[in-house]
Amino acid sequence: MAKDILYSIAETPAGQLIKALDADKGGSYACPACKQLFVFRKGSQKRPHFAHKVLSPNCTPETALHYSFKTLLHDKIQKYLDQDLPLKIQWTCSNCQEIHTGNLLKKAVQVKLEHNLGTCQPDIALLDENDCVVAVIEVVVTHAPEQVTLEYYKKNQIAIVLYSLKSDEDIERLDGEILEPNNVNLCTNPKCSK
Repeated sequence: MAKDILYSIAETPAGQLIKALDADKGGSYACPACKQLFVFRKGSQKRPHFAHKVLSPNCTPETALHYSFKTLLHDKIQKYLDQDLPLKIQWTCSNCQEIHTGNLLKKAVQVKLEHNLGTCQPDIALLDENDCVVAVIEVVVTHAPEQVTLEYYKKNQIAIVLYSLKSDEDIERLDGEILEPNNVNLCTNPKCSK
């Protein structure tokens, strides 16, 4: 899998995330995960990407993809909340196999990155006006949430929105008007027996 994942997102000196497609040669960029300096690469063999100026043994493209995706998604959700706009979401239900659509922010008034719930710490948590977590978003690149985490969400009636990423090109999934996660553990079909 690692060969399919390039460092396609970098951090600017102002702390903003930038896609390799929008980067300029000679710009100053850092790894969003480990904060080490990046070099921008744009050639004919591979799509534009970044590389560590000095190898960083504890940083992988998977780590950077996970961090970048959840941060960009958090920022998108925050933008919609700030503007008091609905954020459309669409998924194929694993229960009834129908395509469901809805507003991800129907009950949410705030969004938090790495919100500590004691038992677990979801990538993104959506909270209602009473500061109760109503939904979580988990971004999976290499490690899916543990069973104890999934059981905690179920016990506390917290909806789980799951994104499974296979390539750094999955970042483009955030560009559309409608979010399309891989799975949502919620069936909106009132006649669904499951």
